[in-house]
Amino acid sequence: MVQRVYEQAARSDAGQVIVATDDERIVSAVKSFGGEVCLTREDHPSGTDRLQEVCSIMHEHHEVCGGKGLTNDRGTHVPLICQWPGTIPAGSVENSLVDSSDFLPTIMDIAGIATPPEFEMDGRSFLPQLKGEEGNPREWVYFHFEPKSPRVSRQARFIRDMRWKLYDDGSLFDLDSDPDEEYPILAVQDKDDQANARKRLEPIFAQMVPETPPAR
Repeated sequence: MVQRVYEQAARSDAGQVIVATDDERIVSAVKSFGGEVCLTREDHPSGTDRLQEVCSIMHEHHEVCGGKGLTNDRGTHVPLICQWPGTIPAGSVENSLVDSSDFLPTIMDIAGIATPPEFEMDGRSFLPQLKGEEGNPREWVYFHFEPKSPRVSRQARFIRDMRWKLYDDGSLFDLDSDPDEEYPILAVQDKDDQANARKRLEPIFAQMVPETPPAR
């Protein structure tokens, strides 16, 4: 659970921007104009606080620090907090995988808007899971990191499920035992469960459309 959100804004229908500095004030700000809450955030503040590493205590014993620009969970796994009294059970925690492509189908689902047959979306609605139902959670998430910044020249692609994470260079990580990805597992080191994870995840890379380099 997020203990502190540094600066968030909630925008009303009238265009009013309300700035809040922690979870309770965000909720209060949104409710002041009759809205409900679905909040996600980056792993560190912006502006003058950019160089300060933000750390949260999880379950009172495990410290997790932000890692902007990293491809491990410190840089890619961010909080998602939703509130909808009467629809989302209070205090519930959902562990399904969700990525940004899932927001559009979820919002359409909430609004009761059917997807046109010719309109293809990569995401899946996670509204059923928010309501405490089984839903149709995704089995994996694909991630492409290429910031195109003069400060960062590296590129990374990976596919992960709830436990295993495979990079396109063949490095496999067990996120249960190695969440900071300090001990890559190569194919020659695979045990049965690792080989099964690699066999399941590796073909997904071929489903992804390769990026075409820009013409010079």
